[in-house]
Amino acid sequence: MNNETLWNNIRTNSYQAEKEIESLTKKRTGSYYTDLYLTDVMMFELVSKLDVKPKKIYEFTFLEPCVGSGNFVFSYLKAVRNMIKTQEEAKKLINNIYVADINKQALGFYKKSLQLIVYDYWKITLDDTYFDSHIASGLVFDMSKNKIEYINIDDVFENKRFDIIATNPPYKNLKAEIKQYKREADYNSDKEKYRDIAKIVKKNFKYSNTGVLNLYKIFIEEILEKYSNSNSFISLLVPSSLLADKSCEKLRINILTNNFLHSIKIIQENNKFVNAKQALCSLLISKTKKTKTIDIVTDFCNKPNETISVKIKNIINKNNGNAIIAISENDFLTLDKLRKFPSVKDLDFIINSRGELDLTADRKYFNEIKNGIPLVRGRDIGLFSLKENSIINYVSQDFIKKTQKKEYIKCVRIACQQIANIHKDRRVIFAHIPTDYILANSCNFIYITPNKYNIDTYSILGLFNSKTINWLFKLTSTNNHINNYEIDNFPIPINSKFLEQISKKTKKYLETKNDKLLDEIEKLSILAYEL
Repeated sequence: MNNETLWNNIRTNSYQAEKEIESLTKKRTGSYYTDLYLTDVMMFELVSKLDVKPKKIYEFTFLEPCVGSGNFVFSYLKAVRNMIKTQEEAKKLINNIYVADINKQALGFYKKSLQLIVYDYWKITLDDTYFDSHIASGLVFDMSKNKIEYINIDDVFENKRFDIIATNPPYKNLKAEIKQYKREADYNSDKEKYRDIAKIVKKNFKYSNTGVLNLYKIFIEEILEKYSNSNSFISLLVPSSLLADKSCEKLRINILTNNFLHSIKIIQENNKFVNAKQALCSLLISKTKKTKTIDIVTDFCNKPNETISVKIKNIINKNNGNAIIAISENDFLTLDKLRKFPSVKDLDFIINSRGELDLTADRKYFNEIKNGIPLVRGRDIGLFSLKENSIINYVSQDFIKKTQKKEYIKCVRIACQQIANIHKDRRVIFAHIPTDYILANSCNFIYITPNKYNIDTYSILGLFNSKTINWLFKLTSTNNHINNYEIDNFPIPINSKFLEQISKKTKKYLETKNDKLLDEIEKLSILAYEL
């Protein structure tokens, strides 16, 4: 069989294998198909980094802990083929490859494809004896079972720590939401299952136990801490939220400070390589050194050869959770200038909070009768002002009696949307909120108390509607939400002489809606931030 025919067959078989897995099984296990083109890129890069002088390539032990139909293994074999000189070396290579997966159907395709490849390459026949000792039914947690137990690698592959680990771990949030289920029994079953997992993770894991648990984070910790050795190379395909999301902070710091993160390739949502509806990134990690510089491809789908080298010193910053930001050296200079100012969370005269009315829990307090207090939803927020004629709901006085945020309702505030599509160019938009308006929890608000800097609501409104703040926010945002902890990191140039002018211009714009003032406010904001 010629090489092209072989790999066309493998690609077709692996895709068909993933396609035939039941949708409920995919949903429960979080498994996704990864195209051979992408696994080829990842494995060829990994192999190029290996030092094969002290250790021959066939002596490296290889683990794919979530193998599926096997594309990472197949790409690895393709990458090392020309380094194997004899059939005996090939046998040693294959004997050092171990895999695991909970899906028996996918493993069946893996076996057939592996047999096809090794026979075509080296005329080696693999029988059941080989597969019995080189395939495990699952690691960490078997999500297909009703009773959850932690699966330790030492109970599966005894006393093995692998030189190479490559995988696309399952992306599965371990939070049951009833609206996603057709049957209440399934919801209750998964809810109990996730509760059991949470107990195990909270007790036994230290880097992946924050926020909503996700299988991919748990697998990364296991790979780094238990599956690898001190010289391992690790290639991962994971959600890009790992790079900046707050819930990934401990895991990210561990990767950055205790390992060598060689490269990142960012893969946009709705790509042709993985059938997961989210943005992803590939990571190449080794445990031999510490990170100094990371090579980042910011758009692998459209510009796979354009790389930015980012120094670790530009990443380490506790205020944003050591988010991995892929920007130019000049942009990092801008970022450094912004970082020198105190942020919202450092200033006790700035109240940063969520809107006071919960649209679900407080549904009984509002309706469309115009004899109550206007209710502002996130969709009503415009640039500097509320959208015209957008208010359709009004809140009863009974709500004011119960809310703990009643003091703010009588005050002038500014508010932004709590959700703004990640693909929008302008995501951070604040509007002036007059007194006697109630904000829904689809809004975040800022309230300014008297302070020694004479900073008022209007100067902050001007600053927070600047392109600078929008740019800063988008650097580390990984989803559609605008969280209060992200607003907490907005810088405030407390001693700038331009704040008073920004305040005056902002007030004037609210009165006149003269668009020329927007350019003036923008220019003053740049001056205030000393850019």
